[in-house]
Amino acid sequence: MHFTQGHMRRSNPRSRALQKNQSLLYWLGFWLTLTACAFYSTASAGTGDSKEFRQTVDLNKDGRLRMETYKGSIKLTSWDKNQVEIYARIEPGDNVSSQYAVESVEATKIDIYGSGSTVTIRSDYDDVPSDRSWLFGQSRNVPYVHYEIKAPRTARIQIDDHKSEISISDFSGTILVESYKGIVEAENLSGESIFDSHKGEFRLTGIRGNIEVNNYKGEVYLSAEKLDGRSRLETYKGRIEVRLPKNLAFTLSADIGDRGDFRSDFEINQRRDWRDDRDDYYIEQEINGGGPGLYFKTGKGSIRLIY
Repeated sequence: MHFTQGHMRRSNPRSRALQKNQSLLYWLGFWLTLTACAFYSTASAGTGDSKEFRQTVDLNKDGRLRMETYKGSIKLTSWDKNQVEIYARIEPGDNVSSQYAVESVEATKIDIYGSGSTVTIRSDYDDVPSDRSWLFGQSRNVPYVHYEIKAPRTARIQIDDHKSEISISDFSGTILVESYKGIVEAENLSGESIFDSHKGEFRLTGIRGNIEVNNYKGEVYLSAEKLDGRSRLETYKGRIEVRLPKNLAFTLSADIGDRGDFRSDFEINQRRDWRDDRDDYYIEQEINGGGPGLYFKTGKGSIRLIY
């Protein structure tokens, strides 16, 4: 029996390997294309619908305004009315699908409680659903809430935040801000001001009243025209920079750990070591004849006192 060469052709091993590699490359390219498309669809969905909220409520001139929010921004300014004017804009979080952007914004609410002596403003995310994605699994990405608020100049302000950008200006009442890693800018504050953060940033200018700052490992920049009472600034391993008028009279105290760094433009000549076998030390110094107390403390951060 006679067979032609075409009937008896045997497969070339190199040809089979090449075909296999081409198949793998095809499926790899297909998967990467799907991934890129899915990522593009998710990342570009941040233009989903937003919504706005407006309300005005009565607040006594020495009343208490309390805010609870998670992320976004707060612009808080003073006026001479015994009212709180509240404007909020709710926008989708980053890298969410178009459908989830709409659903999450719609589910986010602004809660307002009380009037007169106390008003509470709260970003309410309780009804925001989880986002389900075949690529990234299940997650909950809450929207941004951007506030613009006017309150009585002498009101007592309390803000509880996670990572918002916060601006506060022109108040003479007590200010308390707690933010995990937000950025806080405050100016022209003449009452008692208390700021607390884990790794956020504080930029404080035109401060005239006494102040207390506790920042675990973030940054603090303070410019004060005068000090009233005792002011206290602490960081464990962050950075503090304080600028005061060259002729300001105050009493400096500083508790510096063995890995901390303290430097001052004001002359310091009274330093006491805690122990001979360690590098930590304490400073007690009257500057320009002494006056209101200014206290620093750090474990292994840096402190700069400049004029």
